[in-house]
Amino acid sequence: MSVSTYMQADYKVNLQAEAFKLLIVFLTEEEDPVISQVNRRIQLITGLSDETVEFLQVADYSIGGFFEPHLDYFLGFDSEPLEPDETGNRVATFMTYMSDVEAGGASVFPHLGSIIAPKKGTAMFWYNLLQSGKGDHLFPVGGSMSENKSS
Repeated sequence: MSVSTYMQADYKVNLQAEAFKLLIVFLTEEEDPVISQVNRRIQLITGLSDETVEFLQVADYSIGGFFEPHLDYFLGFDSEPLEPDETGNRVATFMTYMSDVEAGGASVFPHLGSIIAPKKGTAMFWYNLLQSGKGDHLFPVGGSMSENKSS
């Protein structure tokens, strides 16, 4: 089993998981004004409001790291999407590659039969919820094993 580190704001939690070797960091606008600029650009690209956006999440997969296919919205205890609260569920995901990966590291959408190879500076956007607010069960995403990276 590998150790994964999960960081948010001012605390760090170690997770044990066989499925991934990764470091996740959440960045806030208060930490760096660049984050505010990034959030505004994402808002312009997607047309979605940034009023209820989550902290910017940066994930760094170690060599050999991967992520099992998963749904990008939050499930309640009954395996249905959580009821919208003040901020709601994770409506959509905007993802960009920050580095090139020479082998592996693709984003895999199994139900669509799509594999998106990583290329520094490219971005993907998808909705996680249907218009009804229910989760789109046909849209899981996973990350293929990262074999090596280049800057």
